[in-house]
Amino acid sequence: MTITSAPVTSTSDRTSRRNDRWEEEARFFDDLAENLDDSELFLDPLALERYSRPDLRKRFNKEFRYRILGQLAGKTLLDVGCGDGLNAVTFAKMGARVTGLDISPGAIQVAQRRAELNGVSERTTFVCAPVETADIAPDSFDIV
Repeated sequence: MTITSAPVTSTSDRTSRRNDRWEEEARFFDDLAENLDDSELFLDPLALERYSRPDLRKRFNKEFRYRILGQLAGKTLLDVGCGDGLNAVTFAKMGARVTGLDISPGAIQVAQRRAELNGVSERTTFVCAPVETADIAPDSFDIV
């Protein structure tokens, strides 16, 4: 029986690969962000009404997730990987104070624009950073 072990990689190799992955991911989402225009950034009022209902159903995936979150008014929420801000803005429209975190500068710009167009820019903050290095104080959010 032959036993082999995984090759040992140095910390600098792992850091380099991690940084390469972050850069690749940011480029991908930056490219997507370039192709959005303002008309695509408004929340669907029917979707907002559906997910804001007090009687959310368990059998529908997204309704169930909103049901688990409970009432968002007055809560602080961290949206990791917020992308173009669709969920962050929806949460803000439901009364939460939201910090959106994403690795893509382009996606962050779209999220900020989405918040502005939907009237919740004062309830949202967007940070461009990987979650692993983001300057976020421990225990600073009610919901992550």
